[in-house]
Amino acid sequence: MAALKAAGALQNLANNNPTNRDAIREAGAIPLLVALLRAGAESAAAEVAAGALQSLAASNPTNKDAIREAGAIPPLVALLRAGAESMAAEYAAGALLNLAADNPTTRDAIREAGAIPPLVALLRAGAESMAARKAAGALWNLTTNNHTNRDAIREAGAIPPLVALLRAGAESTAARNAARALQNLAADNPTNQDAIVASFAGAVVPLDTFPELDEQRAAATQRARRESVGLNVPLPADFTCPITFDKMKDPVVASDGHSYERSAIEEILRGPHPLSPLTRETLGTALVPNLNLRRRIEDHEAELDRMAEQVAARMASAVAEAESASQAISQAEIEALREQLADAKKRARTEGEDPPVMGAVMGAVMGEDPPAPKRRAPSRRSAAGSGAGGSAAPYP
Repeated sequence: MAALKAAGALQNLANNNPTNRDAIREAGAIPLLVALLRAGAESAAAEVAAGALQSLAASNPTNKDAIREAGAIPPLVALLRAGAESMAAEYAAGALLNLAADNPTTRDAIREAGAIPPLVALLRAGAESMAARKAAGALWNLTTNNHTNRDAIREAGAIPPLVALLRAGAESTAARNAARALQNLAADNPTNQDAIVASFAGAVVPLDTFPELDEQRAAATQRARRESVGLNVPLPADFTCPITFDKMKDPVVASDGHSYERSAIEEILRGPHPLSPLTRETLGTALVPNLNLRRRIEDHEAELDRMAEQVAARMASAVAEAESASQAISQAEIEALREQLADAKKRARTEGEDPPVMGAVMGAVMGEDPPAPKRRAPSRRSAAGSGAGGSAAPYP
């Protein structure tokens, strides 16, 4: 009980108070709070400890590192598995959200601890759930400048529930977090872009209220248009970033003389020992925009778009001509058949009464009503009738 009260007091002291956050860390509280997490989601002390760590990690880089180094991430991930109805899981998701913000090392550690699948599971509680809101925010932070996490989050099935959260509209924090997570997932990742667009197709989502997704939708539409006309042109090798293996949008030259996507090489430069991905030499911090390469990439994309429009126009013209020719042929065949049947009808009248079948066919083709069948006079036996009158009702 004393540990529970102490953890609750620390949670309150750390909430929205940067000075207290530093003082709590300096007093050695973080390892003790991490130890309480290991009691599990059924423990009130573990729940409150997770809440305290959530507050301590907010906008405090030193605390984030201290919490990670104290071993907090694995027990926080374990708390997530209690589900969206658990306050311990909600606090754990919030703590991971704060720990992942602006901290590349912690983003990797959270993924390696297995956090992504249980975070994705929390999304399914819907936009009204605080746990889902925090889980979407955690995924947003985990996808920032981290290509490995982007792939892992897609593979964990996050895209459909993130798209579902968008239905709550731009006024919803959960929806806004989801939109930014999707924006990060799509960045320089054609596989993720395709998966996101596929999820949009079957969802009733107010996409026009999320400008973060405009670029991704446009890129996916552009790619689909090219593929529809068979322009699956391989990307030139020098247009591809050696880190992400995707097309570069903002290429820069690093100190090793090679060009990289800016966001990808900046992530490496933020590490403790930045080495060239290609030469393994130590990298300097200077990055020079490769304007010539960027212009070549843009010209290549514009040429592909122009070719796609031309091919699409030619295909549409060819289809229209084929349909017109088909209609002309069909009409000519009908007229020829009418003439043949008219000749046959004249010959039949010359020889005698029209054969019944030929008369019906000729009437249908010539637009005439078929001849009425001749009625037989009723026999006396059938006129007299016998047995019960009426008939059974037909099945509908």
